[in-house]
Amino acid sequence: MNGLSAVIFIPDDTSKHGHPHPMMLQPVQGVPLLRWLSYSLYENGVERFFLVCRDAFVSEARSCLPEGVEIMTSADSNPADQLHVFLSTADEGEEEITIVTGPVVYLPHLPRMGNQKAAARLVKREALMDALDGEFDFSQVLSENCTTLSENEGFYTVDSPATMQHFARYLQRNHNVCLAQQGVEIFDSESCYVEPQVKVGAGAKLLAGTILRGKTTIGCDTVVGPWTEIADSEIGSQCVVQRSQVYHSHIAANIRIGPFSYIQDNVCCK
Repeated sequence: MNGLSAVIFIPDDTSKHGHPHPMMLQPVQGVPLLRWLSYSLYENGVERFFLVCRDAFVSEARSCLPEGVEIMTSADSNPADQLHVFLSTADEGEEEITIVTGPVVYLPHLPRMGNQKAAARLVKREALMDALDGEFDFSQVLSENCTTLSENEGFYTVDSPATMQHFARYLQRNHNVCLAQQGVEIFDSESCYVEPQVKVGAGAKLLAGTILRGKTTIGCDTVVGPWTEIADSEIGSQCVVQRSQVYHSHIAANIRIGPFSYIQDNVCCK
């Protein structure tokens, strides 16, 4: 995928689906769909995001994006002016911008599954900037200056809660492949659940039944599992956490936890 910047629209489809939050912000396996999408884009080179959504959802949407990325939103001031600034400050060599116009999943590491709907687009940056300077017709810009991104590039449209549940297991499978490419050994991909914001060091081993959630960091060469859950915790390098639960705690390097340990509430093991 080309383009280091992405514009993501979060349409207010609450009346369509009867949910208090837009589908892009609804949870899939405990994590908002937008977080799965933004982290997958980030892992594939996107470092700048422009969010277009209602003011009521801006804060929630921003929290779904990776830490450290550049974020601008349509709520910051005049949306068209802000988008123009976002586009004009992109890298000079960035000729195209990724545009996501509605709920999608991005699964670049998996075999193609077939979904012919146009889920996302690459749009000529200069053409979009020129349109903003004149009479802006977003639909016309997309029709005349874009390349459709669909299943051939790993993008799939999510048009209903049922479709979102269909893709749930593929989101985790795609993320596990990404972890494996970073040097993480996953013993059983079907039973290993790692949320997208979790950081796992190279050489770590995730055994069957491992669940890693929230703002968790796993150090290099650490062994987690089997049947272990860790949430919002930092685990040092070369540790072993076996058949245990760890919540909101800090475990230093070279510590063995378990089996059958329960650690929570800011415990610090050194």
